[in-house]
Amino acid sequence: MLKTTHTITRRPKIFKRAVKYKSTSYDMTYLTVAELEDILFITGDKKLFDAVKNDKPFVKYIADIEKMTSGDKGA
Repeated sequence: MLKTTHTITRRPKIFKRAVKYKSTSYDMTYLTVAELEDILFITGDKKLFDAVKNDKPFVKYIADIEKMTSGDKGA
């Protein structure tokens, strides 16, 4: 089932994060929703991941997920 999460009241936080992480408010909206909903935020944007990984452990880089799930041993 889909759930609606209203972000209008979160805009100040979203914009502050966009500035802090040198990212877009679009990306920070998704990050904020993931944090509010206590779910993983998986991204293919390496620059975004590198910017937030130390502060936001729920953000994962898709290439890392693929390595973990495929049993890739460096090949």
